[in-house]
Amino acid sequence: MTGENRKFPGLFGWFALLLLGGSIYLTWWLTRPTTGAGETTVAAEDIEVACTGRVDSFERPIGLEPEVAGKVVKIYVGDVAPNNVVRKGDNILEIDPTYYKIKVDEAQLAVGGARIEVEKADADAAMFPIQLAARKQSLAAAEANVANAEIIIQVFEESEKATRKEGDKPSLIYQLRLKALEESLKGLKALAEVEKKRVEIQEKNMPKYSELTIRAARGKFQAAGAAIDEATKALDNCTLKAPGDGTILQMNVGVGGIISPGTPALIPNIVFAPAGPLVVRADLEQEYVGRVAPGMKVELRDEARATSPLWTGQVVTISEYIAQKRNVILDPGENNDVRTAECVISIDPSKDKLRIGQRMRVRIQTRSR
Repeated sequence: MTGENRKFPGLFGWFALLLLGGSIYLTWWLTRPTTGAGETTVAAEDIEVACTGRVDSFERPIGLEPEVAGKVVKIYVGDVAPNNVVRKGDNILEIDPTYYKIKVDEAQLAVGGARIEVEKADADAAMFPIQLAARKQSLAAAEANVANAEIIIQVFEESEKATRKEGDKPSLIYQLRLKALEESLKGLKALAEVEKKRVEIQEKNMPKYSELTIRAARGKFQAAGAAIDEATKALDNCTLKAPGDGTILQMNVGVGGIISPGTPALIPNIVFAPAGPLVVRADLEQEYVGRVAPGMKVELRDEARATSPLWTGQVVTISEYIAQKRNVILDPGENNDVRTAECVISIDPSKDKLRIGQRMRVRIQTRSR
């Protein structure tokens, strides 16, 4: 009995030691590196970069609107194929031109009136030498009247002296007549002085006045011409034309709708994509920017389809600007509070069609396969 009690603690100790060793081995097995024989651990920079992006035109789509406000009376194109493909200069829509035609008529009348004012100013300038000559003749006549009045007074005084007896005083009638003649002489001198001033003023100021009148009339004529050009341009702008070859992606206005240029709008009246290759603009998160470079191969799949076709392409450019995503409209399942750099990816030719705005899953191969 005593011998058995001495053996039992020895067996228990071996069992405990075996159990401890098994636990250590199990822990190592679960946490061991998974690389097999001949394999090396993949560095973090060699792991493919995954992100999301959207199909876009190489030259970004733009919003179109007429340069004048008004009611839409005609639409030439739609927003579904084949009626959405346009060439440069093609009509897109037309604004009611009635108001702008009236403005053209008003401008044309203003041009006619301004032209008459120019002709009048030129005619007045041509009359200036004649008017000045007439004014000088009036001055000469006034001066002649003064001289004549002085002679009459002198003759009157000499005649009175010749008939008056020596020692007699001038008669009252003589004195009154002499005073009248002297007052008349003063009036004639004043008139002559006025005519002299008029001649001086005309000689000094009339050329400048005529020049300014002509310049003012011609300036008014030019302004009227500019007004008619502006009115004509506004009338021409009643028809919105395609700025280049491209596609109407979306038409958000119809006949009878009112368009006012410059009015803030979340969605443009007309969305136009310039012709050119499609690209994918991927949102590359800041932590991946240093691992991606132009020329890297890219795999693209439709984000919304589990069985999406595969498109391929390559990185073209990576933006030098890291900021909030360009698209600030919150989409389900998309984080907009991360900082990203825009990565432009070219798309290889494929039989599977892509559409602008289509959301894509992007896998960038940062290492050669």
